[in-house]
Amino acid sequence: RLYRILDIKLTRTFGQKLLGLGTITVCSSDKNLSDFEIKNLTITCVSPFLEKRYKKSNIYSRYPIYTILNPVGALSVAKNNLFETTNNILHVTSDINNPEKGYESLLKLANILPDYNFYVVSGIKCNFNVNHKNIHFIDNVNKNEIFQYYHSADLTLVLSLYETFSMVTAESLINGTCVAGFCAGGPESISIPEYSSFVPQNDLTALQKEIIRLMGSKFEKGKISEDAIKKYNPSNIAEQYCNIYKKLV
Repeated sequence: RLYRILDIKLTRTFGQKLLGLGTITVCSSDKNLSDFEIKNLTITCVSPFLEKRYKKSNIYSRYPIYTILNPVGALSVAKNNLFETTNNILHVTSDINNPEKGYESLLKLANILPDYNFYVVSGIKCNFNVNHKNIHFIDNVNKNEIFQYYHSADLTLVLSLYETFSMVTAESLINGTCVAGFCAGGPESISIPEYSSFVPQNDLTALQKEIIRLMGSKFEKGKISEDAIKKYNPSNIAEQYCNIYKKLV
């Protein structure tokens, strides 16, 4: 809901200061809502990247801030292999047409790595011409099928300009596949370093080297999946939330 916020004020009683808490007063122009207070705020972030950003805020840095990752269901782990060849790279995106999702870098990588197959799963159909023989679009894929492609791929690409988390990174690792891409905030902060690599934005030379390195590694998909399940397990994450709630009541 749009509260038509005019101003935000922070007040802290002596007791709130001792506990690291406070009260935020929101001045609103909404006639029905009027001004309202947010008391004893506790902030949870989905990535260490977001936590660092909140801690830089003059207002939010006064409150307890925690990082609790988004969960990924381990029951969704795939086992079937959809590809008969090797050197298969997967790129999963909500909209391949969005420049911020990195389609220009994808086209350049396809030129740099002509012997590699790039499979693209996009929530929105591609609306530009692609003449690369090694780029293949996969249409009408449901969630379970996406997990099959994650598992079948030799590597997953993350080319976004900015992400607060990266469900693609987590889902790929859950299904046993390494991840490479550009630093975008969230992905590199929630990934498992051993099985992933993120390079500066637009540094295709560095990314090419990391793609080749990771795809040449001898990581077992089962081990990657096992480690990722521990990290993104819904039960563990739910327990972390419960522990925070217990501190508040």
